[in-house]
Amino acid sequence: CPQGFAMKRGIGAAMPRRPDELVAMVARVSAAIAPLPLTVKMRLHESVEITIDLLKRLIAEGGVAGITVHGRTWEQKGEKRGKCDWDAIKRIR
Repeated sequence: CPQGFAMKRGIGAAMPRRPDELVAMVARVSAAIAPLPLTVKMRLHESVEITIDLLKRLIAEGGVAGITVHGRTWEQKGEKRGKCDWDAIKRIR
């Protein structure tokens, strides 16, 4: 969630800004629901490279089984929504 209240509280789309905490939290959830698979959805981070690095960590360290990537950054919402970054999605895939 990229809404203002979520960003101010450090939840939702703000969580990738603290990757170590995010990966640790996801790992705890993954362990708690095992053997069920954990999937996550996230927006693009500051760059495609940072997004890819975080996704790799979520899989390797967090135990994530599936990922959906929203092709926009947290800033791209409302009137500033803009277009989906399909090139970023291709690179991540």
